[in-house]
Amino acid sequence: MKMLLFAAFILVSFSCTREIKDFYKTDDNNKMYYESYGSGDDAIVFIHGWSVNCRSWDEQIDFFKDEYKVILIDLPGFGKSDHNRQDWSMQHYGKDVAGLCRELGLKNVYLVGWSMGTAVVVEAAGILGDDAKAVITVDQLWEIENTFDSLSVENWFAAEASRYKDFNALNSAYMNDSTLTAKLIGMMPPDDKMPEWWKPSVIHFFKWTATDMKASVSALKIPIRAINASWVKTNEEQWKSLYPDYKLTVFENSNHFLVWQYPQKFNDTLLRIIDETSD
Repeated sequence: MKMLLFAAFILVSFSCTREIKDFYKTDDNNKMYYESYGSGDDAIVFIHGWSVNCRSWDEQIDFFKDEYKVILIDLPGFGKSDHNRQDWSMQHYGKDVAGLCRELGLKNVYLVGWSMGTAVVVEAAGILGDDAKAVITVDQLWEIENTFDSLSVENWFAAEASRYKDFNALNSAYMNDSTLTAKLIGMMPPDDKMPEWWKPSVIHFFKWTATDMKASVSALKIPIRAINASWVKTNEEQWKSLYPDYKLTVFENSNHFLVWQYPQKFNDTLLRIIDETSD
């Protein structure tokens, strides 16, 4: 009897801390890498930003996996996922994420997107409908009114490509923190040159903010919560005029990599948001 109880305890413990690393096949036959941790009725799906991968969220796994199912994804074009696609739009990325959520049977999904990932979670939420509980955007979408200037975007991309994996240039431009800069570079592919497929994805993101964001946001019927850094001012009034169920939290003395700067504060803030929006 004691052996049976012990075996049952081990089985329950395993199911609660279950870990899966696998690939999901997208509608254009790309293998999209994902990781799944924990179990529970509610799921948190974390979407990384441009030029990085799902390792962006490593410090969230242990904090949340005992109470929630935690999903990390390498978007197509990044990390361990394929990059053989023609349509790099944010709508397509949203379809990728929503498709994985459907395949895994996820309900009560909290979608957390950082940087370019903010557009992805907005689009995924629109597809998931009632299965999505809230959208949490992290340090992007500071303004509702945006314009797309192709020359400015080209110049921006050229600057990014020129400092690809250049420690001093990246540290000076974004971090001023050698540990965070090393972490950023560590997520980049081993090539000495920036992958060519990174360009269309980020161009589509900038286009989305100018042409599609307002319509995609307005179509949602769930809370939107923003966790932004202080390095760029968020136009909160503008946001609330578009979407009344919007709330902003700003981390003072932070930059675009606030999740890495203040991991415990970020986790506590996200948990508070989930608790607040769980009804």
